Amino acid sequence: MKRVTGILLVLFLGLACTSEKNQEMKSLFHSVLPSVLPEGSSIWVIAESDSASNRTMFGMDICSTEFFQRSLLGKNRMIFDGREAKMTIWDCISTCLNESKSFRFTEEHFPEGVELVSQDYLDSLQKVVDNKMLGDSIRRDAFRMINSKVIYRFSKPFFFGNGNFALINYSKFSVNEGYLVIEKKDKIWVQVHQQVYKDFENEFIVPEFIL
Repeated sequence: MKRVTGILLVLFLGLACTSEKNQEMKSLFHSVLPSVLPEGSSIWVIAESDSASNRTMFGMDICSTEFFQRSLLGKNRMIFDGREAKMTIWDCISTCLNESKSFRFTEEHFPEGVELVSQDYLDSLQKVVDNKMLGDSIRRDAFRMINSKVIYRFSKPFFFGNGNFALINYSKFSVNEGYLVIEKKDKIWVQVHQQVYKDFENEFIVPEFIL
């Protein structure tokens, strides 16, 4: 009986912890995603996290020897208006031990109105757009479906700076990619920094059949 009670307690605590993490992540993304969109637009988020950057900071793998050495020297840090956000060696160890490189988002991680789609589905729409063997109307419909969405792909957020800061690597399709830093202020997450690695806006080419 005691064994069964112990198992039930572990399960209960696990579910409570998961629910708390989901709520924390939802609050994070509420501060990141735009609250106002162009008329007729909606948000798509790729359900599969960006596994290549789930554990990436300053362009380095958090679990690499180089990053560990930088953390020991206190070099993995940011300063915002005098407030220091440091990725300590303990933050690195915790992330590497507890966070897998693959992660799939669910609707519980995002505010209402955000639609999750798979990368395969987005790729299939793009293949329709690119397939010149198909009729223009079919390709145009697929293009308009993609073009009416604000599409994001995110890494799973990881926390540092005593849990008061979080970093998310992101890609905003056809616009830019980089990383965001969010800070918890009075129990509310606020975006405090955005670093853009690539700017796609000037590289986007509208297909001929759309013109």
